Order: sequence, then structure tokens, then C-alpha cells
Amino acid sequence: TGTCMNIPKDCDDGIACTGDSCNPQTGECVHRPVDQLCDDDELCTIDSCDPIKGCVFEPVNCDDQNVCTEDTCNAETGECMHKPVVCDDDNPCTIDRCNPVEGCISIPKDCDDGNLCTDDACNPDTGACMNIPIDCDDGIACTGDSCDLQTGECVHRPVDQLCDDGDPCTIDKCNPADGCFYQQIPDCPQACCLPDEICADLPDYVCIEKGGQAMGPGTDCSNTKCPGPIGACCLGEECDELTPEQCAELQGAFMGPGSKCAPGVCLQ
Repeated sequence: TGTCMNIPKDCDDGIACTGDSCNPQTGECVHRPVDQLCDDDELCTIDSCDPIKGCVFEPVNCDDQNVCTEDTCNAETGECMHKPVVCDDDNPCTIDRCNPVEGCISIPKDCDDGNLCTDDACNPDTGACMNIPIDCDDGIACTGDSCDLQTGECVHRPVDQLCDDGDPCTIDKCNPADGCFYQQIPDCPQACCLPDEICADLPDYVCIEKGGQAMGPGTDCSNTKCPGPIGACCLGEECDELTPEQCAELQGAFMGPGSKCAPGVCLQ
């Protein structure tokens, strides 16, 4: 037709968030990003238009560079929240805390009571400290067992008095390794009932030489009553040396004070 046609240049780039136009000075298409066209109605995103990708929804960065906080964005307000981290390892015997450099750390509970004579530990069920006295019992009955507060070492002190056997003719001692031992005192006097019913404190071999009856270790004449003169007691053809009273109880024949069970004495 010979008619001039001035058709506008198509500058549509297919990106919904760009304002597309033609520069009348250069004839070049211009694609201006319009961020407002990218609103996703989410307060916790930064909405922008990328001329190539289109709308970009970048989450708000709430990181406060503190490992001891949980950083989140409040969806209702768009504000950053920094909640302290809860450090709990479910162990009642640790103290849990957050270290600004390492994050959560669990420090064993210090149950040391400063006493060297206790075993210190934490009860894993309750978290309570237990300070149990050290058991210094050495199983030796005559030692006084204790713990030295300065060293924490067990001390076993021999106590001779705990070894008293009631026998004045023994020296009673405690050996920390073996327990009580008793040393016999040589020629220790004891009550001796002589044939004439007189009591004398004599060594047992002297008592026997004098025809007396030794009354046993630990006796003396202050606490001993002599049973009477001892003589031969005939029980049929059998003979035993007894007091008259003992012989009578057995219905025997007392042969007289000082008599001995010599062969044939019960045949007279």
C-alpha cells in the first residue's frame, strides 16, 4: 500500500517482575527489576527481583554469631528471635552450660569434700554427691583402725588391752599383722592347795613337788578356797585322788589325807 508502519519494538523478556521498555535514544530494550512485584506475603523473607531469574525470596538472616542462641524469625512480626540454647545431656552428675566458643559443654560435678579419708563420687541416679568414709578395717580384732586425715592412709594401731585373756601368767600383746599373741611368764605363781589345807601362791612345779594341787593360771590365795585334804579314794578296785567330800559323793572309801593311789592301796 506504500503506507509506513511504525510497530513498537517487543521488549518483553518473559520475566514477570521486570518493567520492560525500549530506550528511544538507543533503541535498546531495557529490563528494570521491580522488587514490589515479588511480594510473597512472608515477613521472614527478603523479596527481590532478579532480571534473569525472576522473583527471589531470600530468608531473613537472623544469625547473631552466637553459638549459645537458637536464631529464628518470627513469622508474625518478621523480627529475629535469639533464644538461649538449652544444654542438657540428661546426666545429673554434670553441670551443663553453653560456651560462647564451643557451644554446649558438660562439666563433671565436683564432689570433692576436701577430706582425704572419704571416697567422693556422684550418684548417677540422683546427682547427689556421696562422700563415703574409707574402709580401714584390717580384720584384726586387736587393732584400732583409722584414717590419717593428713595423708588419707589407713593406720592400724595395736591395742594390747584388747588381747586380755584374764590370765596374769601371760603377757598379752597385739601384733598388727597376726592379731593377739600370749607369752607365758616363766614360774608364774598360782594358788596351790597343800595337803594340810593351807593355800600358798607357788609355781605349779613347786606345788606338785609339795604334794599340793595347783588351782590353775590366774588364781591366787586371795580368791581361792582349797577344797580340803586330798587322798586316795577307792572306788572298788579303782583309785582316784580326791577330797573326802568328792570321795563321799562317789560312795568311795577315803584312805586318808595325803594318801596316794599306789598299787594295792585299795586292796587293804
